Amino acid sequence: MNPILKTEVVSPLAPLSDLPSSLTMLTLSGLGYPWEQMSKISSLPNLRHLKLKCYAFRGPKWEVHDNEFQRIEVLNIEDTDLVQWKFVTTNSCFRAIKWFSFEHCYKLKEIPLTFGTSLEFIDVADCNPMVVDCAMELKKEWDDKYGCHGRPLDLNDSSSLL
Repeated sequence: MNPILKTEVVSPLAPLSDLPSSLTMLTLSGLGYPWEQMSKISSLPNLRHLKLKCYAFRGPKWEVHDNEFQRIEVLNIEDTDLVQWKFVTTNSCFRAIKWFSFEHCYKLKEIPLTFGTSLEFIDVADCNPMVVDCAMELKKEWDDKYGCHGRPLDLNDSSSLL
């Protein structure tokens, strides 16, 4: 964790060789890395749970590319300046995701609407209303497609701003 968020460029993310390939859970906080550095984490073969807190990554745009985050089941992003999160391709990212959560993401305007068929739960807390709208649209599309097969998507939207 980097307790003092500075605007200067931070040192590069540690090489993947420094992270054990057996790593299943990772929490990062306050590091301020650019979103492009996420590609180093996305290829960890056994990573299942990723929590990004307090500007672990910074910048307005995060693009997820082919075959990234193949085994992630839980993604939690708290306190970020992220504005746009998009998938460069729609069929090969986050295939195993079951739950994702956004908390205190006030600048985020949209979330991707295409996830693997494992998605079960979305949690949106104290975020931009546009993110809530995206989550509601994703739920509607999901329920239309999979709800009749007994797999509705749970959406929890909570805000202390109301």
